[in-house]
Amino acid sequence: MPNFTHPNFFETFGILARDSYNCAGAYIYTLTASMMGLDCTFFRHQSDTKRTNPAFPKTYHRPEFYSICSEGNCINFWASASEKSLPMHVALNTSDKLTIKKNLASSGISTPIGGVANAQNTRVFEELRKNNINRVIVKPISGSLSKGIIADVSLEAAQKFVTLNNNETYLIEEFITGTEIRCHTVNYKTITAYLREKLHIKGDGKKNTAELLEELRTLQLCNPFTATNAINIDESIKFLNTQGIDKLYVPQRNDKIIISPSKFFDHRNATNISNHITPKLKESLKQISKATNLQVAAIDAIIDNYDNLYVLEVNTKPGGLIWGFPLFGSWNLDFPEAVIRWHFPKWQGNIRRIKKYNFLSLFRDFQNQPERIKFNVADYIDYD
Repeated sequence: MPNFTHPNFFETFGILARDSYNCAGAYIYTLTASMMGLDCTFFRHQSDTKRTNPAFPKTYHRPEFYSICSEGNCINFWASASEKSLPMHVALNTSDKLTIKKNLASSGISTPIGGVANAQNTRVFEELRKNNINRVIVKPISGSLSKGIIADVSLEAAQKFVTLNNNETYLIEEFITGTEIRCHTVNYKTITAYLREKLHIKGDGKKNTAELLEELRTLQLCNPFTATNAINIDESIKFLNTQGIDKLYVPQRNDKIIISPSKFFDHRNATNISNHITPKLKESLKQISKATNLQVAAIDAIIDNYDNLYVLEVNTKPGGLIWGFPLFGSWNLDFPEAVIRWHFPKWQGNIRRIKKYNFLSLFRDFQNQPERIKFNVADYIDYD
């Protein structure tokens, strides 16, 4: 692993995580491939590689599209998806949340009860009422990165929200409480898994709330992904005051105290649980991957209080940047490395330690040198 506490990585992570999901995926994959001794080259146009994938854009204005090569065998990637992991027929069958939900249902895999709604069609709300479902989550049908989602709202509030946003179609589902996880699979095998929780502090029976908040913020500032988005202690204390919790209150050991009004999970609390995945869960994740015909996927699921597994979402272009750097547990490049090894099963090279990857320089050159059609990643890397 590179020294991700180096300022070079901190700056790059902060900018890409905030501004460009696709570039972030390209960054982490070309970094991993370069560590493995493979050749990486960015291109402006798919046609410059002599091969095209209709599931990918034809032209790029940022460094998102690249080839990874080994001994003349080259595979094209867009962000974190490749022509092998996301061919056109798979892209069509996983084009939106409803299509994926139908594919899972046809394979007998549970998803939360729900359906599609828009301003002109709100029948799903009546069906939910008939099933005695009172709390729901609302998701844009073709959204990603958790954008536009509202969670744990009443049917009335959800219906009003959908009606007011008359240009959007939403997936409305039962809001299920339980243990929420994000799992990455490659070739139908589970590679990594992370716990997804609301932003919280955990008591130790000794420190007060203010001290635990300071401890959490310090931990976030030391993480290359969360450093630019660490909690604001004063805002957290104000929220806790509305819940009747004083900053001098000492929580008991392992007591979790939510510190944000958000009803959605927060990646700033991510925990690596890859070493604690049960054989039963691995088998379930394998069946989910097969049902969606995705050999590379990120699966969001929830296990309810009765040990039932529900699939919340299946991501066809998982970047791995966020989840490789959990706040709790080891940092790793296990998922992008597994993806690349799956693409190049005969690779036998040695791992090389990277001191710096000047991706931001590559980014600037890509935008400021429009006459260049390709950019060799090796020109921007310093090895130890």
